Amino acid sequence: MAKAMRIFFTVFLTCLALFPDPLHAGVANTGSITPGFSGSQMNYINNNGIFLESNNSNFGFGFVTTQDSVTLFTLSIVHQASSRVIWSANRASPVSNSDKLQFEANGNVVLRREQGGGEGSEVWRLDSSGKNVSRIELRDSGNLVVVSGDDGATIWESFDHPTDTLITNQAFKQGMKLTSNPSPSSSVSYTLEIKSGDMVLSVNTSLTPQVYWSMGNERGKIVNKDGVVTSSSLLGNSWRFFDENRSLLWQFVYSDDKDGNATWIAVLGNNGVITFSNLGAGASGADASTKIPNDQCATPEPCGPYYVCSGGKVCGCVSGLSKARSDCKSGIVSPCKKNENNATLSVQLVNAGDKVDYFALGFATPFSKRTSLDRCKEFCNKNCSCLGLFFQNSSGDCFLFDWIGSFRNSGNGGSGFVSYIKVATNDLGGGDDGKHFPYIMKNVDLNDERVQRAMRTALWCIQEDMHLRPSMSKVVQMLEGVFPVVQPPSSSNLGSRLYSSSISEESGGGKSSGPTDFYSENDLSAVRLSGPR
Repeated sequence: MAKAMRIFFTVFLTCLALFPDPLHAGVANTGSITPGFSGSQMNYINNNGIFLESNNSNFGFGFVTTQDSVTLFTLSIVHQASSRVIWSANRASPVSNSDKLQFEANGNVVLRREQGGGEGSEVWRLDSSGKNVSRIELRDSGNLVVVSGDDGATIWESFDHPTDTLITNQAFKQGMKLTSNPSPSSSVSYTLEIKSGDMVLSVNTSLTPQVYWSMGNERGKIVNKDGVVTSSSLLGNSWRFFDENRSLLWQFVYSDDKDGNATWIAVLGNNGVITFSNLGAGASGADASTKIPNDQCATPEPCGPYYVCSGGKVCGCVSGLSKARSDCKSGIVSPCKKNENNATLSVQLVNAGDKVDYFALGFATPFSKRTSLDRCKEFCNKNCSCLGLFFQNSSGDCFLFDWIGSFRNSGNGGSGFVSYIKVATNDLGGGDDGKHFPYIMKNVDLNDERVQRAMRTALWCIQEDMHLRPSMSKVVQMLEGVFPVVQPPSSSNLGSRLYSSSISEESGGGKSSGPTDFYSENDLSAVRLSGPR
C-alpha cells in the first residue's frame, strides 16, 4: 500500500512539473488579469488556449491556432461563438504551445519564446512600465484595454491598433491602418486607411503603393456631404464617416438587416476585398452580399499579373504579351539589378493591346502631363524601375508603374489609354513596332553541309510556337551532326525572312536550292523536341 502511494505521488508531482501554473490550467479569467500573470497555450489547452474572457463571455483572449498549422498559435482576441479572430498581436510570428505571455510586475506585457527552459526571444511587447498599470481588461465590446491603477485611465487599447478587422463601435481614425494577412499565393498585401479626407484601399508592393478604391468615389453612399473625413465607425448596418467635429458626412449601407443591436465586422482579406459579417448569427456567421470593391475585376490581382480580367472574373493573358511570350510573364525579376559587366537587363516595350484598362489609373498621379506617347515611352525606358506605362491620348497624361497587377477589359468603348509593358528581350524576335533587325550572312558557302545544318537549326530555334523549339542540349547535337536536322515548319515569317535574305545576299539572286530540298515534311515526325525552356 505504501509503495502504491509513493508511485501515485511520484506521478502526481511529475504532472505538476509539466504544468508551470497548474492551479490555473484550463480555467479562464473573467474580465481582467493583473500583473504577475503568466501563461501559455499548454496551460489553457482545456479552454482552447483562451485565458481571459469578457464579462459577457462573447469574446476571449488567448492563444488561437493559425490556419496554416495546428501547432502554431497567435495571441488573439476571438469572438467565441463564431471563432472569428478580431485582433492579433503576432500575425507574422506565430508561437508554439509552450511559449508564454507574461504580464510583468512593472506593467510590461511580453510574449516570449521559451528556449531550453529559460527565457527566449521576444515576439511581441507592450511597453507600459512606469505607468502604474493595474490590470488588462477584455471588455464586452471586444476591446482589450490596459488600465492605470491611479484613475482607471486607458493606457493602451487594441481598438487603436487594428490588424485586418474592424468591429461595431470601433473608431477607425486617420493615422490607423488595416493590413491584410499574408497570402500564400501572392507577395503583396493590402491596406485600408483614411488620408487626405478620404478612405482608400491600396496594394502594397515592394516600391510604390497603388490605390484601387476610395469611399469618396463609391456610388453606394446614401449620405454624401462635403467635408474632410477624419474617422469612421460601423454602426448598425452601415459604415459611417465623420469630420473632426463628429458631424456625419458619408453613410454606406452594407446590409438590409436593420437590427440595431447586431455586431458586425469588416475584414480586409488577402485578396484585397473587404467583406462584412454579422457575428450575432452564431458559428456559421452571416456574410453580407455587399463587398468592397463590388466588381470582381476591380482589385489589383483578381487574375494574376499581366492577365486581363473580364466580367465574371474570366482571365486571359493580355494580348500584346501573349504574342511576345508564351508564359504570360515579362521575364523581368529584378529590373534595376546589373550583371557582372555593370549592364542592366536588356528590355523592350511591348504594346499591351486594345481594350485594356488598369485599376490604379483613376487614383494615380501622372508622371508627366501634356506630353507625347514617344516621350512617355522614353521616360519608361530610362527608368529601370518602370515596368509599364499608360498614355492618355486626350490629355497627354503619362502614367508609369513600378509594379503591374491584373488588367481589366475596358469593353467596346475602350479605356482611352494606350498601354505598353516592359519585357525582357530574351527569346523575342523584335521590337514593339513589329520591325526586326536585319540578318546578313556574307562570305558563306551555302553548299557547305555544316552551313545548311546550322541554318536549319537556327530556323528551329526561332519557331513562333515555343513548344517546337529544341533544348540547348539538342541544339548542340544538331550542330555537331549527332542528331539529324530535318526541315522545320515554314510558319515562322521571321525564319522565312532569315533564310531567304541569306540566300539572296550570297547568291546575288541566282538560283539556289531552298529549304525543302533537304528534308521532306514526313521526316519531321522522327524528331522529338522539348517543350518550353
